[in-house]
Amino acid sequence: MRLGYNIKDNQRIQAHWRQSYGRDVLHAGLPMDTDEDNSSILSIDYKFSKVNDFIEEINAKAYYSYVDHIMSNNRRPSFMMTGAISTIDATTAGGKVEFKMKPTEKWILYGGLDALLIARDGGRTRTVKRNMMGDLLPEPMVFQDKVWQDSYVNDYGIFAENKYAFSNKTTLTAGVRYDLVVSDIQDPEADFQALYTDLGQREEHNVSATVSVKHKLSGNNTLEVAYGRGVRSANMIERYINHFSVGQDPFEYVGNPNLDAEVNNQFEIGFKGKRTFEKGIDALKYSISGYYSIYENYIVPVVDPTLDRKFNPTAQPQEVKRFINIDDAYKTGFEAEANIEFANYFNFNTAFSYVYTRNNDLDGSLPLTPPFITRLGLGFEKEKFWANLDYTITSKQDEISTSFREIETAGYETLDLRLGVKPYKNVQLGVAVLNVFDATYNNHLNFSFTNQADFGRVPINDPGRNFSVFANYQF
Repeated sequence: MRLGYNIKDNQRIQAHWRQSYGRDVLHAGLPMDTDEDNSSILSIDYKFSKVNDFIEEINAKAYYSYVDHIMSNNRRPSFMMTGAISTIDATTAGGKVEFKMKPTEKWILYGGLDALLIARDGGRTRTVKRNMMGDLLPEPMVFQDKVWQDSYVNDYGIFAENKYAFSNKTTLTAGVRYDLVVSDIQDPEADFQALYTDLGQREEHNVSATVSVKHKLSGNNTLEVAYGRGVRSANMIERYINHFSVGQDPFEYVGNPNLDAEVNNQFEIGFKGKRTFEKGIDALKYSISGYYSIYENYIVPVVDPTLDRKFNPTAQPQEVKRFINIDDAYKTGFEAEANIEFANYFNFNTAFSYVYTRNNDLDGSLPLTPPFITRLGLGFEKEKFWANLDYTITSKQDEISTSFREIETAGYETLDLRLGVKPYKNVQLGVAVLNVFDATYNNHLNFSFTNQADFGRVPINDPGRNFSVFANYQF
């Protein structure tokens, strides 16, 4: 539900209230299913335009959300041994005030404050029915596990950004941001307290900055160079999870409240342009960009041999992952694409993306590095009809993290076909055949089946051949 009111011609306030409900949601890649999910969010927005000759615009927003979430393993094979039900309460609140200022025609300033307050609590009730040999217990044993341990992470920020046009060809953008991050765990589990004896409220002070220059080499070619220093404090999972499966694998994960903030020093360069022709092809659009990131205190989960599996101690894997900082890591990559328009109605496009990562501390790649991807497309469009054929080649990914216990993923190819007609003004009808050759494959970043009958620990496949139809009307 939305309710808005125009205070004046240049001032507006709007309230938005939304609720959503989920029931009996099944998760192939998680050990439990959602029995019930109730979420509510309230937000208020305010906009003040043309304040004066200096302040061009003021935008403000405040929001609050509450989620009541219940999960269980009632439909899973493990229910025969141990029944589990988790009840989680999650709140997220925050707001932002931003000023847009224009001291001169060539100079634009942005500045403001924001806040993000996240709190999680809740527990899991386990009812153990059988012993490790599979024999039925005379009396089931009930255990209470603390999931989020009544924790919070609050981020208060102040930011400023400057955009200055030196000329019609050259623009400078520079920004800086300061974050005060306050976190605490208020109801720790006994083993988590024993692992980290210095628990308590913690404050972190993070400073991020960015600067970039964009220059038009000619009317249709642009070069951009940028540097950014981004600082990210650990999130709720990385700090406070305690022997729960939260990743793409069946490992138990243990958080680390003493993690240092992750720093990404990233250098980027990009070039894009367009050329038109009187003969042969009609036009050529092209772009290429590359980046190099140097990480400090990179946050990553790795197998910790000093920790033992806590729940279902006979289940595999026996190893436990803990979040740590690594000092020496980097990531580099590039993206390139081109589009050729020809014969009035046709276009051909191609794109490439590649990422390479390295964890020098542990002599391997960083976890979950995407594989090399090539895309080829052929399109046709007239006033009443259009068609697109898209071919995607995803390479094998064997640059994996052994400390993360990552596994290789085979390469695969897919072909998608889409057709559409425009019988009337503002009306569009279409059909699509995705994965035309019904290739069997899984993306390297996919989750694996977890606690599913008749399935081992294998990655979840992407969809096979599927057909769809659609209708679109533009008002």
